[in-house]
Amino acid sequence: GNLGARSGSGVLLTTDPLRAGDSRDLSGDFTVQSQGDDVVGGLVTTFPITERQRQREARGVEASLEKDFPAIHAALVDVADTLLGEHGLNHQEIEFTFESDRAEDLYLLQARDTVVAPNAVVTAFTPSDELERRRVAAGIGVSGVALSGRLVHTAEDIARQRARDPDGALILVRPDTVPDDIALVLACDGLLTALGGATSPAAVAAKRLGKTCVVGCRELDVDERRRRSRIASHVLETGDLVSISGLDGTVYLGAHPVELVGVRGRAQQ
Repeated sequence: GNLGARSGSGVLLTTDPLRAGDSRDLSGDFTVQSQGDDVVGGLVTTFPITERQRQREARGVEASLEKDFPAIHAALVDVADTLLGEHGLNHQEIEFTFESDRAEDLYLLQARDTVVAPNAVVTAFTPSDELERRRVAAGIGVSGVALSGRLVHTAEDIARQRARDPDGALILVRPDTVPDDIALVLACDGLLTALGGATSPAAVAAKRLGKTCVVGCRELDVDERRRRSRIASHVLETGDLVSISGLDGTVYLGAHPVELVGVRGRAQQ
């Protein structure tokens, strides 16, 4: 994965988490000149697998595996078709690496079943002109629904905000996540990170904990020491209101009304 500029690694889902169905619909994350641990560790900037995924997620990146490594993408399509069609497996999560942009240099490290959640009615932000005006960034929505809450950076922030408003929602912001952050994630209602992809530890943990989570928000810059974050040109202090959508990864300033919408089941790692 780190052999040269045309090598890389990634994690492929044979079904799109936001459009999960019975048919093959690839999505996931990959990175160039890095190994698999870098991707699943959530410590590098990742790129989407397909062009449709890139356009939908609006991460502000130009690269995709489909566009920039077409032979590798085509080989992975064949792998997905073989596993799902010929072998009749459930939808898969596949870790892969490639030593060049040639199909013969693609290696599959492991594959395992994903679990697709049932269809559900969830909350989404009510569309409005005001909502669009307050939109400041987009990341990857990996779990949860529409959530408005107070921004927090540290355990002290969480304790202080809970003392002020025990029932208020809290959204933790992190540059990335490490195992030590799990206690903070548990204590909050939502998570927003600057790095990581849909298969990073932050995303997987948030799904399992039932938290609203947006990862890979490239416009986010977190200053933990000063308890201050910058999203695009906006500086946000601890306690400021923000809104995140686990459905599509959008980030808004302020709090906004929600409505019920129906969604199809999602793939879960």
